Amino acid sequence: MQINKFRFAVAILILAVAIFGLVHYQGKITANAIKIQEEQKFLNEWLPENCKCLEKNATRCSDGFELVGNLCKNEAKKIFTNVLKACSKYDCSGIVYNLNNETEIWEMKQ
Repeated sequence: MQINKFRFAVAILILAVAIFGLVHYQGKITANAIKIQEEQKFLNEWLPENCKCLEKNATRCSDGFELVGNLCKNEAKKIFTNVLKACSKYDCSGIVYNLNNETEIWEMKQ
């Protein structure tokens, strides 16, 4: 009977440590995602004002529109418009930023 209580206590302890580890790991992932999102928001505003555009291969839509195929669509107003070409590569005094089209994340190349 004593061994069963000991095993139960060890099992509870292991489970508690595992849960704590998962919660801590999830917190780090969330914090990392928020940091990346804030950095990308900053770069989206800073790059056009401070760097030279080298390529315009990114497609964008005006506010209120979403990309549907090769057109921008406003579902509420039931209207379509052409896509806008946006800069996809900037040169910032020798540091080049490329937009990854799949992830929509700016990547720095030196």
